[in-house]
Amino acid sequence: MSDLLPLPSKYHCPACGREIYLRRRVTCEFCGKPLLESMRLSADELEVVDEQMRELRERRERDKEREEEDKRENQRRASGDTGTYMGGF
Repeated sequence: MSDLLPLPSKYHCPACGREIYLRRRVTCEFCGKPLLESMRLSADELEVVDEQMRELRERRERDKEREEEDKRENQRRASGDTGTYMGGF
């Protein structure tokens, strides 16, 4: 269970001492004072994080589409609809 909890940050605002959660920000999210450059993510790190977030969004979208398709298929099967047309009136 502990592996699901966020790790404590080693970064704290030099002005207010609060823990820094958003290292992409230029200022502290609590007191608004500027953060040291060494506390912020570099351009390369931001690029990596942004790419990881894009991949995560895409994976979630694919999973959601797959779940919706599975749900439609299960509903179709439960209704007895085999998807074939047998002729009719």
